[in-house]
Amino acid sequence: MLGFTYIRCIQPVMLTQVLEYSNLLFTVLFGVEMALKLVADGLVGYIRDGFNVFDGFIVILRYGRHTTPTRSSAFNAETIRVYDRI
Repeated sequence: MLGFTYIRCIQPVMLTQVLEYSNLLFTVLFGVEMALKLVADGLVGYIRDGFNVFDGFIVILRYGRHTTPTRSSAFNAETIRVYDRI
């Protein structure tokens, strides 16, 4: 018989704060990257590249996550960001 166990780990508050601030920092950096690409390529050139559209979509989702009071989203945008870099 196969059994599953759930181990609850309590994360320190300081670690949670560091992760939240680093997440916000990277969100801002990706937003700046998106803005620079828009300026360099123009709107039409930016949209022609599918990766740019995907990146832009993820950046917008991440900004939405940081601007909502509950900081919850329908799905995990960080996971999608990882798939983008594979």
